[in-house]
Amino acid sequence: MQVCIYAFDCMYLNGVNLMGEPLLKRREALYSAFQEVPGEFHFAVAKVSRDVEELQVFLEDSIVENTEARGGVENKRSAAVESTNRVRASV
Repeated sequence: MQVCIYAFDCMYLNGVNLMGEPLLKRREALYSAFQEVPGEFHFAVAKVSRDVEELQVFLEDSIVENTEARGGVENKRSAAVESTNRVRASV
């Protein structure tokens, strides 16, 4: 079975903890550090919108394509990532 990784965030890069940085800065780090490899490694598609209907269509399309993942809302004032036990265990 071939597995393809869809990256959506970068919490550490070259020994630097990025978890206190806003998501947009972490994504910039992700995009600058990696290149997509067809069928093996891709960047997850993100949707930024305040339109609930637009987000609903995006979610429904992702379910049909089996690419849905957990999403969330980011507030610029509270954009830092809080590590979980699973993340800590994998570091």
